[in-house]
Amino acid sequence: MVTAIVILALAAACVVGGDATYACITHRRLRAWEARVERDPDGVRKGCREFSVGEGPTALLLIHGFGESPAAYAKIAPALAARGFACRAMRLPGSAEPMAQFSQTSLAKWREAVDREIKALRASHGQVWVVGHSLGGAIALDYVLNHPGAVDGVVLLAPLVQVSGRRSPLLSPRAWHRVAEVILHRSDMLENIMPVDARDPALKRYDLLDRFIPRAVHRGVFDLARTNAPRAADLQVPLLLILPKADAVTDNAASRRFFAAAGSRSKTLVVLENSGHMVPLDLDRDRAVAAIDGFVRDPGAFAAAAASGAGPPGPR
Repeated sequence: MVTAIVILALAAACVVGGDATYACITHRRLRAWEARVERDPDGVRKGCREFSVGEGPTALLLIHGFGESPAAYAKIAPALAARGFACRAMRLPGSAEPMAQFSQTSLAKWREAVDREIKALRASHGQVWVVGHSLGGAIALDYVLNHPGAVDGVVLLAPLVQVSGRRSPLLSPRAWHRVAEVILHRSDMLENIMPVDARDPALKRYDLLDRFIPRAVHRGVFDLARTNAPRAADLQVPLLLILPKADAVTDNAASRRFFAAAGSRSKTLVVLENSGHMVPLDLDRDRAVAAIDGFVRDPGAFAAAAASGAGPPGPR
């Protein structure tokens, strides 16, 4: 009995000590990273602000992903605007801001921010579609599932239906998340050390990403994955799913299962051969733009053409 108590006490000490050490190291690395980051007067990282571009009767709300910012849409938003869409690239609360602000984010705040953006676009446009990349795709699904009739359709770019296990040694990503929730109490953030998953060599040097991610964001990721997946049949609006052929960040198989189970009458799956997870910026982004353009304009016709074997359109 005494031996067991001693072992448990030593194990607890190791966990507490490891947690404190990791927290100390991470905060030190955060300070060094912050010293190299340029911010505007509001504290938002330069190049990462929300933006609007284009005019037209149909509005597209663009929601960025995990560790990203509206900069993820710097290429496809202008391209979609040139095709006659009003594009609004929103910034999720806290994203691209200092950790003191970023750490205050939450799933509830994401929902509130999306709702505000949708209502503002609804007041001035005949149609409103929501476009989400990665975590933004999970947030888009959450909104559409919880607000039937609020939008006219949804476009998902490499959406976070489930986190991929390709970069997760020994345990599943969800299991590692549970372990972190148990042993990390002083560590309020995790450092994202994974390289950008993209085919374009230039994106290997892409640096407009948040390097340090609050654990609140990680919790939101797994909460959304848990609640969205079983509700695919509840999705009734037109659905365009755009996936890279291979994705090291989100689980393509889970996204395909969601697509197959979706209740949408008009739905189309497009697979990009020359893109990684960073679909909005990667080599096949022009094909993604063409697919969004065609599907949003006429979901039924686009879906029928894809089903007939015509395949996704190329850029025009």
